[in-house]
Amino acid sequence: MAKKEANTDLFSKSSENDGSSELPKANGWKKDGLVLYQNCWFPSNILPNVITFQKQFEAKDEDIILASFPKSGCTWLKALLFSILNRNKHDHYNKSIHQQCPAPSSSSRGNQHLLTTTTPHLLVPSFEFTIYANPEMIHELSTRSPSPARSMSTHIPYAFLPDSIKHCSKSRIVYVSRNPLDVIVSLWHFANGHAERRLHDWSIEYFVDMFCGGDINFGPYWDHVLGFWKESLERPEKVLFLKYEDLKKDSVGQLKKIAKFVGLPFSQEEENDGVVEQILEMCSLSKLKNLDVNKYGEVRPNVHNKIFFRKGQVGDWINHLTPSMVERVNMIIKQKFSGSGHKSGGVALLWRCSEEVHLLGYGLNYIDVSIEANDCGKWRLTRLYGEPNKSLQRRTWDLIRNLREEYDLSWCTICDLKNVTSQQDKRGELNGYPFTWERTRGLIDWVEVMIDRALVSQQRLDIFPTCKIFNVEASTSNHCPFPLIPVTNVDFSSVVELIPSVISEEQNAKLLHDVTTEEAMTWCHWRVVSLIMFCVFTVSYNVTYGGHVMGPIILGRGIRQGYLLSPYLFLVYAEGLSALLKHYEYNWWLTGCKVARGAPRVSHMLFADDSYVYCKANKNETSNVL
Repeated sequence: MAKKEANTDLFSKSSENDGSSELPKANGWKKDGLVLYQNCWFPSNILPNVITFQKQFEAKDEDIILASFPKSGCTWLKALLFSILNRNKHDHYNKSIHQQCPAPSSSSRGNQHLLTTTTPHLLVPSFEFTIYANPEMIHELSTRSPSPARSMSTHIPYAFLPDSIKHCSKSRIVYVSRNPLDVIVSLWHFANGHAERRLHDWSIEYFVDMFCGGDINFGPYWDHVLGFWKESLERPEKVLFLKYEDLKKDSVGQLKKIAKFVGLPFSQEEENDGVVEQILEMCSLSKLKNLDVNKYGEVRPNVHNKIFFRKGQVGDWINHLTPSMVERVNMIIKQKFSGSGHKSGGVALLWRCSEEVHLLGYGLNYIDVSIEANDCGKWRLTRLYGEPNKSLQRRTWDLIRNLREEYDLSWCTICDLKNVTSQQDKRGELNGYPFTWERTRGLIDWVEVMIDRALVSQQRLDIFPTCKIFNVEASTSNHCPFPLIPVTNVDFSSVVELIPSVISEEQNAKLLHDVTTEEAMTWCHWRVVSLIMFCVFTVSYNVTYGGHVMGPIILGRGIRQGYLLSPYLFLVYAEGLSALLKHYEYNWWLTGCKVARGAPRVSHMLFADDSYVYCKANKNETSNVL
């Protein structure tokens, strides 16, 4: 009770610090409702726990954090993670798994796996729902030995995690995501299973509305997923991003991946003994669902264990959502994820139908596959596109190092590295900036930086001893923008259909605007043009010189292209204005700018149709220019 009062007080102080005494609220599906705190919707009854966790938790290097959006496969992952971390504590994996499921008696309890006697939600407890709602658990957690690793879970978005997890420790995060359509359906069933805490029976339409509006527990969904997704790309050694669908499709491979990430890979002996398969059988949803501990009892007050175990199927949404609901959810997901890197910047891999190719993994800039060949067995190919930003190029090499440890296969990786690693990679007189670029193509002093390369393992060389890599010269650079030039009297509709397939929505919006505007101006009536010119040539203005107002000045013929006197008028104007600007520069009333160290200052550039004056962005120099 004392803990609850302390949390409530902390909640009040946090509200005051944010400049408001009352946070925005939403109905949600529980009686307590939701509150919007720092752009995330939290159940109001656990927000104090979240704030306390954020401020007080001290992570240890050995900690493993399981994170997920609600109903994304967290229960199953808790069982799997606990079994991985504690498999050396139990001898049941060397026996038939079917002998371990009966309810334990006092004499046999010592040989029973904890999953048969304790729900996964207590074995891998939640920070916000369990640990920081119980002062005794906080004390026990802080005093627990770091060996074996502490495993805890959370639905809190990445941005809210304590700095001790994100930056100040080597703790690791396993994140699992799930198809949002299945998430909605699973949440709907889960909410209606809360007999005591729900307001009433909810319709599936209500949950679609909440999901699309973002005002759902720990939502918005897209912010939650993108937070961990982006961090997994930047720090793959810190965050392992998993997909529930991949776990169901390739459970053995994904379990090995988790074990390796948390620092406890399966030994060859364990794999030969079938330990991986035994863990998967022990943690299967059907087996967990039928254990007495998960059929009865509560994980916390008024939250029954049984509501955490339903179907766990992939694609169950098709039995509950109408086509219009699916279209609505897909539309908002596409909109929210469009700028996240999920649509562009990636690579594609094509192969003949006769080749037996299996996907091993993929990311924003790589594809990893295994290839079955009758004459040489299985080998591995990775196609990788390097990071073009110089300050981030280390990520490319970190990714290659991490991928190297994934599978014990002969390996070939074909890379576009975007940088050079030695002077031998340079041809011509090139020094300094190690980016992809060329100059004076075709001449004797042609300069190139080699960026495309193939890295192979010794096993790969043994399989293909005579294989060579040839860099094919291209007639033009493949690292440059391409222009789309509108042509009058040409049907533009075909171009409009092409643009979305090669340029993202965020980029093509302005492109289409520019093209259609130019096309419109080409065909507008001359009366509109004459009105515009009338407005331009009837403007008058005054100038200030030496503290005196001079004018009004009315535009006359001005300088016109093709007019014989125009070049001479421009020279007179340019020389006069340039002399005035140089006088100001000489007296330091106008400082100009330098394009490089040791270069002269430039105060102005004058052209026939445009003039530029360079000054500091302050009141004095701006006034001097005027």
